[in-house]
Amino acid sequence: ETKLSKRWCEYLHSFRWLKDLNQAVDQSSAEKRAEELVAGWIDHHTGWGEISWRADIVGERVTNWLIYAPLIMNTDDVIHRGRVLDIMARSARHIMKMSSDLPEGPDGLKAIIGMTLSGLYIPYGDDWFKEGKSLLKFALNREVLVDGGIRSRNPQELLHLFMSNWQQLQS
Repeated sequence: ETKLSKRWCEYLHSFRWLKDLNQAVDQSSAEKRAEELVAGWIDHHTGWGEISWRADIVGERVTNWLIYAPLIMNTDDVIHRGRVLDIMARSARHIMKMSSDLPEGPDGLKAIIGMTLSGLYIPYGDDWFKEGKSLLKFALNREVLVDGGIRSRNPQELLHLFMSNWQQLQS
């Protein structure tokens, strides 16, 4: 049992913090630590967890693992790389199974983006890409208004979506 708050658990399981580790001066040490942390997560969290397997968190985690793949998989250890790819594929399948019941708004978009990116980068992910692309088109038409704002009209939500995607694109 963890004594961390729900928000901290969401942050940790989403692997958003990889962007900070990626900025380390000593990249060799950062890669080693990132590999250890990902391997530890796989060792302890492949079973169902209320937060760790929630669709938006799974989508964010897959997105971050794909964006920072050079950080977490720059190793000759084919077993480690295989385990990471296996859990990413399992994550994409999980989102695909939940695709008819994803939450609306930013949380649903995070899940859809994770599945779509999985389809682009993980071998044999064509179905994830096709489903993700279809869901993304529908969700964006629903969520993004003609004036460029989002449906919730929550400026903080819009800023968070923009900043997280902008930072990832800059990496």
